[in-house]
Amino acid sequence: AERQRNVHAYARQSFDDPRRSAAILAELRRVTHGMSDAQAAELLLSLAREQRERSQWEQAEGTYVELVERFPDEPAGREAARWLFQLWTSTETAWQRSRGRGAEAKRLVTNADAVVQRLERSIQLARHVASGEGEPPRSLGPDPWLVANQPSGLNESPKNSLVNGQTWGADWRTGNVTGWQRRAAWIASLLRDKSPETFRSPEIQFPLATLYRQRQAYGRADEIHRSFQQSSAGSPWQRLAATEVWMLNPVGVPPRSVAVCTRTAEPPRLDGQLGDACWANTKAVRLANTSDSAGLAEADSAYAVFAYDERYLYVAASVPIEGRLSTALPTRNGRSHDADLSPYDRLTLLLDVDRDYSTWYELGLDQRGFTSDTCWEDRSWNPKWFVAAVREDERWLVEAAIPFDELVPSPPVRGHVWGLGLTRTKPTLAVESWTSPVHAEPRPESIGLLRFR
Repeated sequence: AERQRNVHAYARQSFDDPRRSAAILAELRRVTHGMSDAQAAELLLSLAREQRERSQWEQAEGTYVELVERFPDEPAGREAARWLFQLWTSTETAWQRSRGRGAEAKRLVTNADAVVQRLERSIQLARHVASGEGEPPRSLGPDPWLVANQPSGLNESPKNSLVNGQTWGADWRTGNVTGWQRRAAWIASLLRDKSPETFRSPEIQFPLATLYRQRQAYGRADEIHRSFQQSSAGSPWQRLAATEVWMLNPVGVPPRSVAVCTRTAEPPRLDGQLGDACWANTKAVRLANTSDSAGLAEADSAYAVFAYDERYLYVAASVPIEGRLSTALPTRNGRSHDADLSPYDRLTLLLDVDRDYSTWYELGLDQRGFTSDTCWEDRSWNPKWFVAAVREDERWLVEAAIPFDELVPSPPVRGHVWGLGLTRTKPTLAVESWTSPVHAEPRPESIGLLRFR
């Protein structure tokens, strides 16, 4: 009990002064010395979770690396490895870290060489311990470190380059991206050696496919998706995998919903009226899929449309007024970052720009035109985007323009495909979506596709 109190006291210091996080971690090693591995790992895990809640990403990253290094066999160590892997493969978090805005880069910078060296030692130790048990089973596939560091991609082709994900260049603006991908490959190798069950999970395998695409090993990414398509029949992950395979030869009905984002030569005027030429040739995405709206005629349902040019992603929506909800009118007064949208009729847009089905942007807007936004778990991300909202007799309307440079290193082109989630929340009444199953909170199985045309 005394040691637990000391740990929490040191943790509070890290919350108050993030600059001391490295020194505090070193002190925690001393304080937890003599504890059982399980107890010490759980204390570090509790600290890392609170750091995440406070959006203290650099501290959480360091605490999780400590967990992986010291306690790779504990459940807390496996959770740490999973979180680190998703962080380091994510295009969304990597872009925010690289650009030094939004999720503030200064909080996210870690000594890449030191981290990789520590992970290398952990993997070497894991392989030494496991050396008497033989090689990992062939069903686990090749060593991710070897695949990710091959000199050239597998199964490269222009078609795969588009369908399998955008190629934004090696290091973007800061030169750190390759380092993060290197760490991700190491952590995947560690999981493969130390925790095959965790390594096989879709929470690791789908981001691993993304990592392989980033490293131009398209054939290996396809192998992962085909494996889940064949072995996870009936599961939500099977449908996601089947959709990824379908995109390689898009014939017939896709397993998941596909929305189209139409290229426009003339941007809309953001007035909420939806009368601009760019919306005339778009295909509406209709929201339903709940018992509350199952009997709604299509003309009465909420819908959204998408367009883009070289600078912006444009989104417009028309939503029928629900008489049982707030009557608040659109206004520009009082708008702020991350407004409380919970009492109001609202839409939530999920954008998974690399289709790892683990991390994404989440942008919300409500009937007043107020907004909120999150980059994965980081609520401090505050992109600059533009919204106009109006209310008519029977519907409320919104138009939004989201700068691509808030989301990705370079804008998408024809043929690129992002993951898309779109829901409408009617507080205390129902949730509507364009895909099923419907969830109030974003989940991978609710993600469809947004194809740029």
